[in-house]
Amino acid sequence: MHCTKCEGLMVPDDLIDMQESSIPMWMKGWRCVSCGNIIDQLIQQHRDLRDSWSKVKSLSPSISRTDKVPA
Repeated sequence: MHCTKCEGLMVPDDLIDMQESSIPMWMKGWRCVSCGNIIDQLIQQHRDLRDSWSKVKSLSPSISRTDKVPA
């Protein structure tokens, strides 16, 4: 697996999430050995959602504020 930021080598890593719950939660993820970029399942889901939303926005016709709406 290659890093999305620097194309470096990604290695499996055990990550701890101490902010989202009252007890620390361990999860599996990937860390780049070159730049330290971290990818886990939630990060990837958010990026996929953002990318799909960008595609929808680029396909829909844009209406500027100066366009008149027919009555």
